[in-house]
Amino acid sequence: MIYWLSSIQQLTPYYVLASVMIGIVIHLIRHKLQQIHQGNPYREGFKILATVLPIMALIVTIFMLPETAKWILGLQVLGFTVLGVCLASTAHYREPRK
Repeated sequence: MIYWLSSIQQLTPYYVLASVMIGIVIHLIRHKLQQIHQGNPYREGFKILATVLPIMALIVTIFMLPETAKWILGLQVLGFTVLGVCLASTAHYREPRK
């Protein structure tokens, strides 16, 4: 999808890097949320933070895009964010070398 959309309107490297970094941060926040015990009083607040913060980062990034073909660039931002989550989770959970 990203390749096809980039043939229509290409996303600048700044936004690509920002999108991938948002994806990595999403993974790290979700991983830390899993490590907080159920009885911890801060778990609910961190859960809200883990939901709201990535959504706000994506909204701000999409609103900062140029006006020409904004929906195409927005879909690319979402695609690169998902790619960042996948890259971070793959690197995080892979078995270490011996």
